[in-house]
Amino acid sequence: MRSLRICTLHQIAASVALFTLAASLQGQTAPAAPATASGVSEDVIVLEKFTTTEIRNFSDQAIPGKTPVSFTELGKDVIASQLGSRDIPLLLNSTPSVFATADGGGAGDARVNVRGFTQRNVSILINGVPTNDIENGWLYWSNWDGLGDVTSTIQMQRGLSNVTLPTPSIGGTMNIITDPASSKRGGSVKAEVGSDDFYKTTLVYSTGMLAGKFAVTTGLVAKTGQGYATGTWTKGLGYYLGSTWKINPSNRLELFLIGAPQQHGQRRFASNIAAYDVGYARKLGYTETQIYNVPVGGTSADAGALYQGPVNAGQDFNPNYAPVSKSYAGQQYYWGGLHARQKDGYINESVNYFHKPQANINWYSTIAENLKLATVAYYSGGRGGGSGTLNNGSGGNAFARYANSDPKYGSNINWDGTIASNRGTVNARGGAKTAGQSLGILRNSVNNQDQFGVVSKLSLQATPELRLTTGVDLRTAKIDHYREVRDLLGGDYYLPTLKQSSEFWAGGTGTQLGLGDKVDYDSTNTVDWLGLFAQGQYEKGPFTAFGVYGYSVIGYTFEDHFRRATPGSATQYKLDPGADKGQQVKGGISYAITPRFSAFANAGWVSKVPVFDGVINDTVGTLVTNHKNEAFTSFELGLRWENDARNFSVNTNVYQTEWRNRTIPVTVDNDSTSTITYLRGVDADYRGVELETVYQPLRWLRFDAAASVGDWTYVKDAAGEFININTGAIAQNTYYLNDIKVGDAPQTQVAYAVTFLPVRGLSIKLEGRWYDRYWSDFTPESRTTASDRVQPWRIRAYTVYDAHVNYELPFKNRTFEVNVFAHVFNVLNKTYVSDATDESAFEAVGINLAARHTAQRAEVFMGLPINFNTGVKISF
Repeated sequence: MRSLRICTLHQIAASVALFTLAASLQGQTAPAAPATASGVSEDVIVLEKFTTTEIRNFSDQAIPGKTPVSFTELGKDVIASQLGSRDIPLLLNSTPSVFATADGGGAGDARVNVRGFTQRNVSILINGVPTNDIENGWLYWSNWDGLGDVTSTIQMQRGLSNVTLPTPSIGGTMNIITDPASSKRGGSVKAEVGSDDFYKTTLVYSTGMLAGKFAVTTGLVAKTGQGYATGTWTKGLGYYLGSTWKINPSNRLELFLIGAPQQHGQRRFASNIAAYDVGYARKLGYTETQIYNVPVGGTSADAGALYQGPVNAGQDFNPNYAPVSKSYAGQQYYWGGLHARQKDGYINESVNYFHKPQANINWYSTIAENLKLATVAYYSGGRGGGSGTLNNGSGGNAFARYANSDPKYGSNINWDGTIASNRGTVNARGGAKTAGQSLGILRNSVNNQDQFGVVSKLSLQATPELRLTTGVDLRTAKIDHYREVRDLLGGDYYLPTLKQSSEFWAGGTGTQLGLGDKVDYDSTNTVDWLGLFAQGQYEKGPFTAFGVYGYSVIGYTFEDHFRRATPGSATQYKLDPGADKGQQVKGGISYAITPRFSAFANAGWVSKVPVFDGVINDTVGTLVTNHKNEAFTSFELGLRWENDARNFSVNTNVYQTEWRNRTIPVTVDNDSTSTITYLRGVDADYRGVELETVYQPLRWLRFDAAASVGDWTYVKDAAGEFININTGAIAQNTYYLNDIKVGDAPQTQVAYAVTFLPVRGLSIKLEGRWYDRYWSDFTPESRTTASDRVQPWRIRAYTVYDAHVNYELPFKNRTFEVNVFAHVFNVLNKTYVSDATDESAFEAVGINLAARHTAQRAEVFMGLPINFNTGVKISF
């Protein structure tokens, strides 16, 4: 059972008070208007209520009943009533083929998978601006805290979508539209409390239209919390600005600014299941030997889970965390300056700190009655990084460790022992060292970036039926990557190894480094991106169709500030392989068989330029040899139906996507060797069927359901090149992947919900989600044995239930509104594995004790136990 840390007494009291007040003020029993659906918003059902705006058109949001792609749209009411201050992707779990988890459980560390593709191949747009990391395609949700509070709609387009930008939208496109500047004066104050001492306050204010031309909406967010996993504290601020200026009837400007400077502790390292919960491990087939065996004179092949660390330490166990004496007050360096330590009494070696502001100016111009120009100029910055450990190559001498048998911290770093060693003359294993020399330290991996971009679209209504659009997507970015000394952990200086040193340092490895000094690497990457696109949209009678062609030219460069261009040279090492070109062609058609029944089809082909690491390996500073574009082909067929009463709808579709020419670079870089392995031709097929349905038989009762069944499989073995950077030797390998299931997300998902609306203003929603056929993630480069064709470990199927209660108090004075709400996630406190990696290199039970591809040999994160969020919102 979860500890009492789930909530404090004052949080319980606050929740009881809010709902006691709601009950006492309950008014008439007249039924309320229908609530929006889980997974399918009311807009999708009631087509007349769907309105298009300039920002929707610019963002290529799909239109219900017309655009021939599969999608789900969540309106503001759904976001407000179900998000509960979670990361935005978690809200989408009630939609087909979308799987999001909290991953390690740190604030903002969620990840999302769509149709089997990670978010590197899922395009995230905010107000039409591409937001994925320009180097690797990832998106870090901690950078967008508070976004859910100012979001108007979220549209999840699955598959290639109808988005014109040549972005990595293979799995899908998450299209987020924030609140425009309100034409009405007013605002709101929202206060929330939640599990693990979570507190959040949100303020929003709108000026209304001033002088008939100007309007401004602003928002501020502040939050703190301790986090469920030990050491995953969070502290952050968020800000939002939306403004509009009607220059004249033909021109309008909008300004959007959003950012969220934050810090939070992480749980980056997954653990063996037995480390969290021995009882659950036994249910999965663990024997006592597999749990407790500690080899005497043997090898790790004979080791049980206890050999890797503690067992049964609790689901909140965090291997990145351990206590430290409160007397330790060593300063830490990050964000360009010295800071006092955030937390006394413990150290989490993994802390994320980042601020990623995004600002864009939107200009909408009507050049002629049938000709419009929409242009967005934007800046997306970033300052921050993440912490971890660094040692001077002395192995186990650098950090003191707790004994594996320690019931809570086994194998974690003993911070007090490490601090004493750094200050003194004895290392962690009892050998001699120089007093004040830190053998093990905390470092920051810094990522400072500046990206500027312009997206411009010119639309011509050529005929009443045909609209033509052409445009440009221009981006340029400079990203500085380096490590710096964060915390000397009691010592006075740090001496780097040869690999950690700069060739430009006069003192070489004898250079004494202090807080804030750069170490290990220091480089600058640039990305220059030019995208051109053209789209045609046709609508006449029952037919709607679109076609898109996109062309992109992407260039990467790399400059190593620690490395000389040639031995003895005064210039720095640079790589500029030139530009790579990509293309995409896609289109679709929709036909309304009857006013309530339509069919659609779409297909597409994409030649995608590899991400930065697929062209330049900046870990060892070399070009990826013979890199090729990845190729995707996709098609989809779908049906949409609703009854004449418009209270019952069904959307269903089938899809197939083929991924070809994928190359995976694998790098090993340490003091003794530098190697790269290129896996080439890692091909996979993704196919499946999806269903969404909504039924509201009564004004006070609504049912929602969504289901998807996929078949995501690697379709052939892959070739590999093993290159030794030091010697130039090349070896050929084969990686045995044919017929192995793609992991990392359940291939069968069912979500269902029932919503009760017993009195005006009150909604009670119960939601369940069932996951099955969930194979754990794995590294394709691990499949080197021809006889090993066993599937990755299949995670046990599980069901999770959530509950949402929202109530608008029935005040007669309508100058303000009061809403109280509560969310309980994982109501039944289900124990389950949410994320897993097959054949762990660090946490697996010994190979002599457990067969490959079993639960015993995986590393996992457990799903969050029962937790809650509750609060009140006052609007005026």
